[in-house]
Amino acid sequence: MKKIIALIMAVVILTVMCSCGGGNPAQTTDTTTTETTSPVDKNIKIEGGELKACIGQADENGVYTVPSNISTIGEMCFGGDTTLKKIIIPASVEMIGSAAFTGCTSLEEVIIEDGVKTLGSHAFWGCTSLESIELPESITVVPAYAFAYCTSLERITLGDKVTGIGHDAFTYCSALEEIIAPSALENIGGMAFLNCSSLTNVDFSKADRLDSIGLGTFGNCISLRKVVLPESLTTVGQEAFYGCTALVDISIGGKLSSVGPNAFNYTPWYRENTEDYLIVGDGVLIKCNVIPKYIDLSGKGIKVIGGAAFFNDKAANGTADSLYGYKYADQLTSIVIPEGVTTIQTAAFYYCYALENIKLPSTLEVIESSAFETYIANGGIGATAKIDLTPCTKLTTIGASAFNGCGGTDEIFIPDTVEYVGSDAFANTKAYSDFYDALVESEKSAYKVVDGVLLWSYIPNGETTIEVPDGVRMIAGGACKGWDNAVVATSPNGLRPEWLTKYNITNVVTEIIIPEGVKVIGDNAFVNTKLVTEINIPSSVESIRDGAFNMSAGLTKITLPEGLISIGSSAFNACYALGSIELPSTIRYIGAGAFASCSSLKVLVVPKGTALVDSEIFDSGCTALEQVYLPKQFRSDVYDVLGEVVGNIKVSYYKD
Repeated sequence: MKKIIALIMAVVILTVMCSCGGGNPAQTTDTTTTETTSPVDKNIKIEGGELKACIGQADENGVYTVPSNISTIGEMCFGGDTTLKKIIIPASVEMIGSAAFTGCTSLEEVIIEDGVKTLGSHAFWGCTSLESIELPESITVVPAYAFAYCTSLERITLGDKVTGIGHDAFTYCSALEEIIAPSALENIGGMAFLNCSSLTNVDFSKADRLDSIGLGTFGNCISLRKVVLPESLTTVGQEAFYGCTALVDISIGGKLSSVGPNAFNYTPWYRENTEDYLIVGDGVLIKCNVIPKYIDLSGKGIKVIGGAAFFNDKAANGTADSLYGYKYADQLTSIVIPEGVTTIQTAAFYYCYALENIKLPSTLEVIESSAFETYIANGGIGATAKIDLTPCTKLTTIGASAFNGCGGTDEIFIPDTVEYVGSDAFANTKAYSDFYDALVESEKSAYKVVDGVLLWSYIPNGETTIEVPDGVRMIAGGACKGWDNAVVATSPNGLRPEWLTKYNITNVVTEIIIPEGVKVIGDNAFVNTKLVTEINIPSSVESIRDGAFNMSAGLTKITLPEGLISIGSSAFNACYALGSIELPSTIRYIGAGAFASCSSLKVLVVPKGTALVDSEIFDSGCTALEQVYLPKQFRSDVYDVLGEVVGNIKVSYYKD
């Protein structure tokens, strides 16, 4: 996000300092303002009810009223206008565009009349003189970065119909003292109030529909002392209250069913809790103070092992003492997860390398990333525990590195209920090592397939094709990646050993064949297969996960089928040779950075039916990009969706 901030500031500076008539072809100069002595070049441009540019139009008191014939305030319309002190936006305006008032550092007062429906991302980013604002009832979403870095903002009044607060909406609003959550609020995005260091009160008393608080939402809110979370809340994200060093009192409702790792780290409430088992909400265990010998999780109503609940802080951070996670983690040799537990969350037993016995229940449905990851690469340390998933007849998800380092696992069983297996889920187990060790001298390719899941592949030097076997329904994360993290080798170039390829997939494989029947291509499945130039994705594939073809630098053509629903984050990152890609009409989701550093890509058409496009799908490495077509609903978030390329390309929107 630092890059998009830098971009916006650059655009602001150009808007303020450059002559719009000669230096900025996207704007036209109002000829009636040529003799101005204003510190900014005056400019106004109106097209078909849209105020596209409006610089230096405030009166002698710095006040400007948007004309009543305007329905849309365009992107960067007032960006960087340092003469603007007060803006009045009438009810006739339906949308305030993305970054519309970004960098208006003299703006002190904003009046938005009821009737304005849409507020764009970054709308008031960096308005450092703005002290208070009241949003009308007609605005239902506060988008990403809407008031970020408004460092003087003390008060914000949200309308009762606001259903969502986007990620980073108020980040670094260091003067903000209070937030009263409206009754309609359903979710608060990641880092929405990050580093709001003056925030003393967050009132959730009306928010009886609030379902989730995202990653780092209230991180480093160092003045926050008490929080009463609503009964409706089900999810508290990773590091949600991390670093709230004054937070001594937290009240949690009974529906909470997910707590991300380190959600309450560096809060006195969490650090000073001495209960044997700190169980919150609907049976979420987030801390244990019992020595390993006496741990007994049964009969306590535990349904979820929370993120980093038994995290080995000493091993992970090289500290002498464990401040967070489980202070006896390096002594934990056995754990029995009781019946009734449905989820083991991210990093729950991370680096518990002394584990010898792990028993999992039949009720288990989800094992998140790094849940039992114990492999410490720089020391070659891993647990001797053997993983047995045969009782887990309801299991649907095995996250990335879930059992990485559980060395005693000599056989892999995957229940047929499993829908996803993440990258390196079973890396550094005995079964993993046995598979590769048996093939060291082999001249034929080999594939490890368990219940239709391709886990690992062996491609010998001299073989140029990865041919996924028939009958595979899922290509697990990292199954055919261009390096093997089990390798321990000395690198003359100073690369980490786990980055080196054992079987040279990166520099040898030129062809990938994926058969019909495969539904999921996992995270990092074909990462760094840089000599592959063309790939045909079969019609059965519904999901391409995060980083699936990341750094496939030679890829010039990929055929995506109708029926494909989602493209994950960084899926095609650094595919430098990819000049074009046609997205099927069935696409509903595109992840963050999906096409970052695609330096040959010129045009992207996002299908009309796409429901969600995550943040910054492009970056500054997309140097050839000329045009993007987007569904109309993404216009208000265009700076968040497309990232730093916005000022350099043409963006078109579908008509209704």
